[in-house]
Amino acid sequence: MENALGISFNQLSGSRQMAVGAATHMRSMQAGFSGQGATLAAQLAQRGIIGSKEIIEGRYGLFKSYIRTNTPDWETIGGGLGSRFPLLDTHGFKVWPACGYTRASNAATLHLRQKFSLQAEAIESITIVGGNSNTQLLCEPIASKRRPQVSIEGKFSIPFTTAVMMVKGNVSLRDYTDEGLRDPEVLAMADKISYRADQMTAVRAAGDYSSASRPTVEIRTRDGRLLAWQPDSVPGDAKHPVKQEYLESKFRDCLSFAAHPIPASNVDRAIEMIRDLEHLSDAAEIVALFA
Repeated sequence: MENALGISFNQLSGSRQMAVGAATHMRSMQAGFSGQGATLAAQLAQRGIIGSKEIIEGRYGLFKSYIRTNTPDWETIGGGLGSRFPLLDTHGFKVWPACGYTRASNAATLHLRQKFSLQAEAIESITIVGGNSNTQLLCEPIASKRRPQVSIEGKFSIPFTTAVMMVKGNVSLRDYTDEGLRDPEVLAMADKISYRADQMTAVRAAGDYSSASRPTVEIRTRDGRLLAWQPDSVPGDAKHPVKQEYLESKFRDCLSFAAHPIPASNVDRAIEMIRDLEHLSDAAEIVALFA
């Protein structure tokens, strides 16, 4: 384990620079390199490669190089280890496969769609109102946000993603494929979507969590109604967990993109194992189903 950690420590790289300016594929790939590095490090350690030592507290280790401290708060780091899980107090699951700042408008659109039994042909216009600076960033310039050219642009577009939700009542990975980006019904709906800042947009802090943004979605119908909703929660956040079937549905959606098709029976078996993960003797049994 020490060797694996030492090897992976030498592969740390990247920053938020991938999110500055025009969209790059690194927005969606950067986190994957961590998983790739971890797997490679474990395999090298198994083969006898010796990694760096004392990567946590060493002279050029994690704390002194990145955290910049000689006195880490060990109680916060290790207190209640195995029984206290502070990450779960702030983090949850993305129900929809796009930037976190699309979730609030998705939630509001879905709420109005279901409450008033709205269909695409009944919509005159949709306006995203307010939110914070990141909400505005994902809405402008409106013309290009309505017509993303590649997958990553679609995932960072509130107008496009809102259009998908209004038309389909859900957002999946297939909506960001080449075919999904050209869906004529979705593009027609995207043309009806606009953004309007409110008095608080510029001063409202972006915050560390996308769930802090609370834009209002206004839907004007062809029969003259003006329907509006500002969500007070985002599905999937720690305080608003989603039902297990939503997570399993997204799991199946992701697996459907495997380079080599995975038998449905294997997917079903994997879900059964994950449901009972605490009693599984070897988690590698799950991975083996996808080999």
